[in-house]
Amino acid sequence: MSLKISAENLAAYDNYHLPEDNKKTLVIVRQYDEERDKLAVEELEGQCDFGQRGQPSLFTDLMGDPISRIRNLPLHVMLVAEYGEDREIVGIIRGCIKTVTRGNKGSIPCPVYVKVAYILGLRVSSHHRRLGIGTKLVEKLEEWSRNNGAKYAYMATDSNNQASIKLFTSKCNYEKFRTPSVLVQPVHAHYKPIASDIAIVRVSPQLSESFYRRIFTNSEFFPKDINHILDNKLNFGTFMAVPKKTLLKWDPKSGSFPPTFAILSIWNTKDVYKLQVRGVSSLKYACCLGTRALDSWMPWLRVPSIPNIFKTFGFYLLYGIHMEGKEGPRLMKSICNFAHNMGRNDRDCRLLVSEVGLDDPVREAIPRWNKFSWGDLWCMKKLDVSESPDNWVESRASSSSVIFVDPRNIPVIYTQYTRMYITGKWNSGPARKPSSGADLGAHCRIVHNSIGINSTTRINSRRHQWRTWAASFIQSAWRRHMRRKIAELRHNEEMEEDGFKENDDGETELTPMLHKAPE
Repeated sequence: MSLKISAENLAAYDNYHLPEDNKKTLVIVRQYDEERDKLAVEELEGQCDFGQRGQPSLFTDLMGDPISRIRNLPLHVMLVAEYGEDREIVGIIRGCIKTVTRGNKGSIPCPVYVKVAYILGLRVSSHHRRLGIGTKLVEKLEEWSRNNGAKYAYMATDSNNQASIKLFTSKCNYEKFRTPSVLVQPVHAHYKPIASDIAIVRVSPQLSESFYRRIFTNSEFFPKDINHILDNKLNFGTFMAVPKKTLLKWDPKSGSFPPTFAILSIWNTKDVYKLQVRGVSSLKYACCLGTRALDSWMPWLRVPSIPNIFKTFGFYLLYGIHMEGKEGPRLMKSICNFAHNMGRNDRDCRLLVSEVGLDDPVREAIPRWNKFSWGDLWCMKKLDVSESPDNWVESRASSSSVIFVDPRNIPVIYTQYTRMYITGKWNSGPARKPSSGADLGAHCRIVHNSIGINSTTRINSRRHQWRTWAASFIQSAWRRHMRRKIAELRHNEEMEEDGFKENDDGETELTPMLHKAPE
């Protein structure tokens, strides 16, 4: 739900001016009003889409909802900056507040929570830059965050985005804090194989919450309201990959983990906003579509094709990624292949995106394309001016290599060309068909086994069993051959019953019928 700013704060925003040397130009910072600001904000977003003139650009389609990227957080706000006597909207900024873990350096695994503000979606019109408007928007959002109890504020940007880094570090006194990696894997036209000795289990939201709270106790940025994330309609579910040999020995009701496993959740971002790459040359466009066509026509080659990102597309965000045991990397690869196959059967999904800590062991096990991936930079600032001996920002060394990425703070996607930047009841969100997989009690359900994948992933099991056209051709040829052999045998039997048989030359001749003389 949207949080309204008090009348006192609005009055303060209305009286906000530029420096003394530019007093004649009035800048008003206020809360976003959907009825009167929606069209102007959408126009500003279009002007600020990533990319340089004459170069490929990444366009964002918010699908008519400018606050879609923060709507799923309980405490959020969007501010707009009006400029001049015409009160033209020339800048916007979004922010939200949540309670997260800050890591635990103690020997006892007890989470330490703190209230933080997350700043995102800062946009300033290209015709009104270098006027201090971006700085004013950040300052006012910090003021709103401080009034709502936030102790820290942080933002995320591409590590190569020098303009944004300079604004926050030089002018707003933020400090470089963490450098996670954003890993992007294209969704190909062919299926990704899953080893026959691995089972993919869907975990209920209740058990997923219990697992995540235990796994990410000592991590950073793990949200306290993880149950709301798992129950959200945009959450496709939590899945765990385990070896089949340990599946029968594992009792999910006990709350214990298998000896080795990999786990992740899938967030559906394509219902929040979509992207499109424009301005690509005809040659690059033809090459990309050529790889896609080849992958579709001959899937057994498993061509690493580039998806059609030149039309509006969405992506799945993989979060809550963790693995344990000696087979963890292999299980992680299999469960990522499972997510790929889900996206492959969703015509609007083109990419799989995940964000993990730079030193997180799971980073090396996640499939990705390095050309599509990039390094992220998180900058943080302490909002509470009171002196405290325990300052999260000053403690540069992290107590954990694991960073939990909240899927509600959906990262903006970059591409290789632009250099910019997926309930308490069983099913959450829209009604889905009941699973046909085997049960592991009330909290888990097998969704992939050696015999195929069930209907919850909308993957046709027959097509999954016969993955390639070559195998399908061999199967159909064998069936035709067997039908012909059976027809010939039946024909010969009928001919013999009627007293006919075929000689060696293929000619039919009469066979004398021998009757036993009556006694």
